[in-house]
Amino acid sequence: MQKCQSGDAARLSKNCKYYNVEFLRIVFSIGIVCFHLFTNMIKYVGEDPLLLHLADKTKHAGMIVECFLIIAGFFLFYSLKNKPEQSWLEFSLNKIARLWPVFAFSIFCFVILSFIGFIKINFYTQFVNLFFLQCIGVTLEYKGINWYISPFFWTMILYFGILKSFKIGKANLIIAILTYFSFVGLINNFSGGFGRETFNIFFNAGLMRCLASIGIGYFVGCLHDRVKNCPEVFINRIEKCVKFVINYQNKLIYVIVFAILFFLFILKQGLVSNITNLKIFEKAGCYAYSIYVMQQVSFYIMGGTLWKFADFSDHKILVILISLIFSVVIAIFTYHFIELPVGRYLKNKFSLIFGFSK
Repeated sequence: MQKCQSGDAARLSKNCKYYNVEFLRIVFSIGIVCFHLFTNMIKYVGEDPLLLHLADKTKHAGMIVECFLIIAGFFLFYSLKNKPEQSWLEFSLNKIARLWPVFAFSIFCFVILSFIGFIKINFYTQFVNLFFLQCIGVTLEYKGINWYISPFFWTMILYFGILKSFKIGKANLIIAILTYFSFVGLINNFSGGFGRETFNIFFNAGLMRCLASIGIGYFVGCLHDRVKNCPEVFINRIEKCVKFVINYQNKLIYVIVFAILFFLFILKQGLVSNITNLKIFEKAGCYAYSIYVMQQVSFYIMGGTLWKFADFSDHKILVILISLIFSVVIAIFTYHFIELPVGRYLKNKFSLIFGFSK
C-alpha cells in the first residue's frame, strides 16, 4: 500500500494509507494504558508517591477516547466515499466483525479470572455487555475501561444509516445537530467536563460523547476532502485559532484543538506528521484496539500476581515496566490469535450468508 504524494495530501484514496495516523493510534493506546496502569496499581499497592505523581501527570489521558472517536469519524467519511455501494447491513456486520471478537474475548477472560478468584464480577452484566448494551442508557452499567465500545458501535451504524438514507445536505445537517446538542448536554450537565452515566432519565453521556466526537471527525473528513491544496494563509489561521482557545477551561477545547491538529496532521503539515508517516507504524497501529480493550485483563492478572507479591517499594520502575510490557504482550497475542482470525472468519461468513463482496 503506497503513501500519498504531497500533491494528494488532501485526498484519501483507496490506494493511500496514512501511516502517521497509525502512529497516533499506537501512541494514544500506550498513553491511556499508562494512565489506567498507574490508577489501577494504586488500588493494589497503596498511594505510593511515585504512582500518585505519574497518575496526576497522565490525568488528561482520559480525553484520548475523544481523539480515537474523531479519528473514527474521519474514516467513516472515507468509508462512504471509497465504497459507496456498501449497504447499511454490510457496514454494521463488518463493525461487529471488527469490534466483537476482542471485546468478547476480554469478557471471557473476566469470567475465567473470576472463577480462579482474581476478581469478582456480575455475570449477568458481562453477558449483557456482549450485545453492545453497556453505556448507552438501556442498562445501569457504565463503568470500566471498555465503556466506549458499545456507544461507539451504535453511533457508527447510526451515522452510516443517516448518510445512506438522506441526501448529503440533509444528512450533514442531522449529524451537525446531533453533534452540537450532544456537546451542549455534556458541557452543561458535567460543568465543562464529560461523563458516561445516564442523566435526566433519557440522556446517556457515553453515547453523547460518541455522537459528538465522531460527528466532529466526520466533518474533519468533509473538510479534508474539500481542501485539495492547503494554502499557507489557511494554515496560519488554524494556528491562531489553536493559540486562542488553548487556555479556555472547558474540555470541549481538547476536542477542538485535537480536531484542528489532526486536520493538519493528515495534511502532513509539520515535522512530526511527516517523520511519522512511515510504513513501520502501519503494523504497530494494528495493535491499538487490542491494547486498549485488553489492558483491564492485564491489570487484573498483575493484581493477582506481581502487584500482590512483589516488593514494590524497592522495585518501583521495574514493576511498572514489566506491567506495561505485559499489557502490550497480551494485546499482541490477542490481535494475532483472536482479533485477526476471528474477525476474518466472521467477515467471510457474513459475506457468504448475505452475498457481500469481500
